[in-house]
Amino acid sequence: AVEAFKLARLRELQKAGFQIDWAFGNASSDIGAYESAKIPKARTFIAGKHSGERDTQPAGEGWLEVAPRVAATP
Repeated sequence: AVEAFKLARLRELQKAGFQIDWAFGNASSDIGAYESAKIPKARTFIAGKHSGERDTQPAGEGWLEVAPRVAATP
């Protein structure tokens, strides 16, 4: 149910015209929702115990580790 809720919200945003370029989360439900919303795995960062699962980008224990990479991307 949590994953479905997250996906519904992402689809609402996309339908409203938002392009979601980056995704950040820490739960397997985040991974599933981002995947279903077609957010590229190369720009999907997951922190904590699910870090790097299902071909997402590992964020380790926090976002400071990925901030330089995100900032350097056009």
